Amino acid sequence: MDIAIRKYQQKQIIDVNGELDLYNAFRLKEAVQEMVDAGARMFILNMKGVSYVDSSGIGALLFINRLLGEDGRKLRIASITPTVQRLMTITRLAGFLPISRTVAEAIETIDDVADGSEQQPAV
Repeated sequence: MDIAIRKYQQKQIIDVNGELDLYNAFRLKEAVQEMVDAGARMFILNMKGVSYVDSSGIGALLFINRLLGEDGRKLRIASITPTVQRLMTITRLAGFLPISRTVAEAIETIDDVADGSEQQPAV
């Protein structure tokens, strides 16, 4: 798995390529943790190049979502492939994690993310 980090305004865009699995998931968690430690507040995970996600990869995404939400940081997961989308749908994470169709959409909407609350239906 390859991870490349780029910055757009105040947003950290993390381009992930390859398999997000038992052997690599820790690398993504470490990269995000390093950016948190450096003070970053907004994160976009570009998953366009991710071909496979296993349970460790799901665990990494949930860890990142929780880590960022605890401190009011913002997250968007963007450009997931059809294979990964199917996994997100089956596990019901598609309705839980903040997912955008594209990186451009994530950039536009990340300011609207309020600690994951946009995922909760109005009562």
